[in-house]
Amino acid sequence: MLVRVTWRVVSSNRSIRCRRYCSRCGGAAIFTSSGRFRVNTNGKRVDAWLVYTCDGCGRSWNLEILERAPVRTLAPATYQQLLQNDGGLARRYALDADRLRRRGAQPEPVDFEVHPSLTGDETPRATTSMEITMLLPEALTIRLDRVLAVGLGRSRREIRQLGEQGGIDVVGADNRRALDRPVVNGQRVLIHGLGS
Repeated sequence: MLVRVTWRVVSSNRSIRCRRYCSRCGGAAIFTSSGRFRVNTNGKRVDAWLVYTCDGCGRSWNLEILERAPVRTLAPATYQQLLQNDGGLARRYALDADRLRRRGAQPEPVDFEVHPSLTGDETPRATTSMEITMLLPEALTIRLDRVLAVGLGRSRREIRQLGEQGGIDVVGADNRRALDRPVVNGQRVLIHGLGS
């Protein structure tokens, strides 16, 4: 029986970290997002940074968000979120792996949770096949094999073996490499042979 399920994949880290060089520590160090913004404006242009703190020495580092952006091009709601240190906006920027890498920082792995919900009225009693639709409300960079292992309660080794046996089909992707790639919002994965 094929069961269709939606997995909501969300981060469980309260504090989001990255690794970068710290001149005070003299090497690579872990920096934690403060969840607060530093904003400078002169009425016409605005600069904004997300403030991080080194876990080792307490030195701050500012992740650039806006540089000399015309105030009129910024949505008023976004401008207010920056000024009010909106937690959701800070979290979104802290999880932006591409932005961190461009600024010389390496994102630390994010702990995550999988929240499943059935998409139909099926009851998964003797389920051997499953179609999973992945929903990522945050910009997470997590490999598919990790998500499947957590969601199915299996080891990553078992997930790899299932993939090698043809039991995992990632819709619209190269199945030979799909398990090594990050999960994409809306991605569909077919799992066969769950009972084996």
